[in-house]
Amino acid sequence: YKWYLIIIIPWVLTLISTIHSNNMSRGFDFVIQRHPILIYPILYFTINPDQKSKQLGFKTIIFFTLYGIIHSWVNFIYSYPNTFYHFNHNEVQQSTIIQHPYLGMMSLVSLVLLFYLENLKNISKLLLVCIAFLLISGIVLSTSRLAILLLGLIGVYFIFQKLKSKYRWILGGTFVLGILFFVMQTSLLQKFSNELTFEKSPRLLLWNNALQLTKNNESIVGIGIGDYYTKKIDPFWFLGEYQKYKYNFRGLYGYECHNLYVENILLTGILGLFFIAGIGIIFIYLLKQKNELNLILFLLLASFMFTETLLLRQWGIIFYVFVMSLILHSNKPKTQSL
Repeated sequence: YKWYLIIIIPWVLTLISTIHSNNMSRGFDFVIQRHPILIYPILYFTINPDQKSKQLGFKTIIFFTLYGIIHSWVNFIYSYPNTFYHFNHNEVQQSTIIQHPYLGMMSLVSLVLLFYLENLKNISKLLLVCIAFLLISGIVLSTSRLAILLLGLIGVYFIFQKLKSKYRWILGGTFVLGILFFVMQTSLLQKFSNELTFEKSPRLLLWNNALQLTKNNESIVGIGIGDYYTKKIDPFWFLGEYQKYKYNFRGLYGYECHNLYVENILLTGILGLFFIAGIGIIFIYLLKQKNELNLILFLLLASFMFTETLLLRQWGIIFYVFVMSLILHSNKPKTQSL
């Protein structure tokens, strides 16, 4: 249960930040919302699932992710029958069954889990290809830049390290070129390019806003979560030019940071370093453990926390406790060559 103490650090920091808030009632909303961080790992470690149970869990996750992807595609095509083939990311984001970045990451996690199913060679290759294709389509449908970027990296890794085929160089090149072609032919290209310019990148503006607040805050334990999020604002709903943004990100309260590491520093000050230290300890442990699946899932989670404030949404909380509990459990599933 030593890992349990590291997993629950975000909940403990939320409680401390709430106590530090003038608006404690608002802070306790987040304490209650994040209670699965306390409960789920205890249940998981107490049940202590064996490898057979984990494999069943993997299949269940893949199944429901596939359902979510198909539902989202149907909703997208039904909602925009005349324009869906243009793949406008604003239309796509209104069509996914859950918020689009989470659909992308769950699709990516399911794709990884697919290659760690036991007896993989006994499954029809045609079925595997169809499932993999659907999961990749879910990542694409999410229009999540992070999920698409990670898909490219993981895809190349699996093709060159796991695929026993003399054609893997051709397959790898085709895979990468396919992703690049898709991005360049859709509105995703603009989304990617915007992140390279401060004036057009909402996340860079948000991180700058958090930096201004952190520098101007005199308390070493940060801004209480109840005070900061008294009125929560998500600027991604306010689409517009830089002129509409530039005066709104200079130390104003309420804006979602879209970075869990930054949020912990902003809301708990020096105490937020405990969260970053905990993530570092887990990373070192997984490197020593040499468990490929656990390390990949951890890197996906760590990357996602860099671009999303996971614990402000229920799906993010579920994603956090699921991955953390799984990777810190002892069983070690192994991927198979295809």
